[in-house]
Amino acid sequence: MNVKILVFSDSHGSKDRVRKVCDMHKDADYILHAGDGVHDLSFVKDTGAKRICVCGNCDFFTNDISDEEHIRIEGYSFYVCHGDAHGVKSSDIGLLRAAKISHADIVVFGHTHIPCEKRIEREGDSPLYLFNPGSLKLGSFGLIQINNGSVIFSHGTVR
Repeated sequence: MNVKILVFSDSHGSKDRVRKVCDMHKDADYILHAGDGVHDLSFVKDTGAKRICVCGNCDFFTNDISDEEHIRIEGYSFYVCHGDAHGVKSSDIGLLRAAKISHADIVVFGHTHIPCEKRIEREGDSPLYLFNPGSLKLGSFGLIQINNGSVIFSHGTVR
């Protein structure tokens, strides 16, 4: 099965960019927002994609939205967070610890505003992937595609 996951973070009020990217990827099965602008998704009409959002350090009035989410998509375990609570601007150590605790295969995070994709080999286990879509406010977003058990990560830009 093929699954397409649209990934945002740090949209910071860029509702028009959120709408534009969602229009470009109407076939997305999931939309993940890794915080700082989670309410920007409310300005996008329902595309049928399942929406998963977490709060960032700049998201206010979001009592109904968690700081982290654990989800399974096509056999992969995802840990989604903003990243500020894990010190992502300093190192990956906090994310690695969270991934180990949550048994994650893929960690989606934001906060740094810098697109990132890392594959980390784990002894006796499948690799761990760290993925940051970058800041949509700055024009960066991410895509994760799962095709018959293979995962493909990519970044895109929008103006």
